[in-house]
Amino acid sequence: MDRRSFAIPLPLDATRSDDRGSPDRLPAFPGAGRRRVRARSVLLPEGCHPRSILVVVTGVTALGLTGVEGRPSIIGLLGPGDVHGETCLHLESPTVLPEARTLTPCTVIDLSPHELHGHMARDPTVSGWLARSLTRKVGHLQARLAATLAFGVRQRTFAVLRVLAERWGYRSERGTVLDLPLSQELLAALVGTSRESVNRALRELRAAGMVLRSGRRYVIRDPSARTDPTTEPPEPPRPPAPA
Repeated sequence: MDRRSFAIPLPLDATRSDDRGSPDRLPAFPGAGRRRVRARSVLLPEGCHPRSILVVVTGVTALGLTGVEGRPSIIGLLGPGDVHGETCLHLESPTVLPEARTLTPCTVIDLSPHELHGHMARDPTVSGWLARSLTRKVGHLQARLAATLAFGVRQRTFAVLRVLAERWGYRSERGTVLDLPLSQELLAALVGTSRESVNRALRELRAAGMVLRSGRRYVIRDPSARTDPTTEPPEPPRPPAPA
């Protein structure tokens, strides 16, 4: 395996600094109701035009599409401060309407266009927050597209794990631990390939000492720790659930 290929500055890395911790302070949205949603709940079915803006307060939500062959693809993950359903703000019907499904338990706010415009009129900071959230979302989609077009399955798999770990992982002495419920099917949907292909890529990454499994968690190893790829790290302590 050519390790130099993993040293290429990935376009996904451009989002790292903005994604650590809370990417942006969420406006107060006084009077808006918050609801708690269980994991694996559908917030917006695929093909359904949204009637409101969905604001993620806590947790992780996946945006997915079904391909022509019935293979699911995850085009992005939403975390605290991210929004979905912005197409309800204009009259033209979009051609791509992904499903929004919670990956972990989530707290969300639903804002109708009228409610959102009211908050923007009362609080000038809401417009700036919304612009930054949408810019971040577009940047993620562009980075995913660039990686899909430019890199093979191994590089894409490593890039996806690394970017997820940068936002939702936590540090341990062996690397960055990613503690999200990532099944092999979900990881394949994130990478945009088959389960067999992503499993092969994971085996090669483990052989290179770049990725390890610790229970159900992935450990993205630091370059200085990649000396013995056959040694699995001990089960790290579990931190609080991701916000």
